[in-house]
Amino acid sequence: CDFPNADYAKIAEAQGAVGFTVDRIEDIDAVVAEAVKLSKEGKTVVIDARITEHRPLPVEVLELDPKLHSEEAIKAFKEKYEAEELVPFRLFLEEEGLQSRAIK
Repeated sequence: CDFPNADYAKIAEAQGAVGFTVDRIEDIDAVVAEAVKLSKEGKTVVIDARITEHRPLPVEVLELDPKLHSEEAIKAFKEKYEAEELVPFRLFLEEEGLQSRAIK
């Protein structure tokens, strides 16, 4: 990601919205309540929820496509992330008659 620590609350404010940043789960109820109140007043609200920087499934390194990864690597990836039902994004493109520019 080119902007891994972007402050979306500040970006929202720069665009005329009300921005909130939440970095503790304990604060979410109060922030959402305030956001709902402001929204009912006609204001646009953005909540930048920064609960953790550790993502459970790193989409940049998905090992799902047999055109790019070995069968063993795909199996290991699916087991590690309990992702047995995931399929390569390329398949969704192909279902729509589209072709990936990155994967031929």
